[in-house]
Amino acid sequence: LFTCVAVFTKKMEIKTFLKWRAAETYVYFFILIISILINCIIFIVFYIYV
Repeated sequence: LFTCVAVFTKKMEIKTFLKWRAAETYVYFFILIISILINCIIFIVFYIYV
């Protein structure tokens, strides 16, 4: 019984860890998209004004 509980908690830890990693990846992706958009906007503004 104890080993079963230990295996279950370990599986849950792995699942939450994977979810957390996925969330982290989404955050990185979101930051990347925002930075690209900001670069595009800055480029367009410079292109128009210069």
